[in-house]
Amino acid sequence: MDRELVHETINQLVEAYHDEPQAEQRLEHFTSSNLPPGQPDQFPNLAAFLNFYDEGRRYDATLQSLRTVVASVKEARKEAEQRLLDILPENTPLHYDYEGSRPELAGQRFTIVNQHRTIMISPSGPPSQ
Repeated sequence: MDRELVHETINQLVEAYHDEPQAEQRLEHFTSSNLPPGQPDQFPNLAAFLNFYDEGRRYDATLQSLRTVVASVKEARKEAEQRLLDILPENTPLHYDYEGSRPELAGQRFTIVNQHRTIMISPSGPPSQ
């Protein structure tokens, strides 16, 4: 793996680490505060049925979209972890000052460790000087 791909992989890991809890929280918030439309005993007219149908489609589309985001963030993290397992020596921490394009991560430092073939990542304070 060339240097640029290693750098991209570490950024991918950090970004997925940052995004995963937020994506899961958005999904949890949606499912806890929204229910699929309840089925009525009857539809008094076509407009009522179409409104029911539209609400169901919106609910399903939002739920599927949120689930897709969670799945893709998890997959991005898994891919980055797998690539790093092959190159990061065990039990040797890598201290990384985020250098990617995400402004919300700028200025943050992370510690990445291959612990017994499991990639561990944690925030570790401000960047080194």
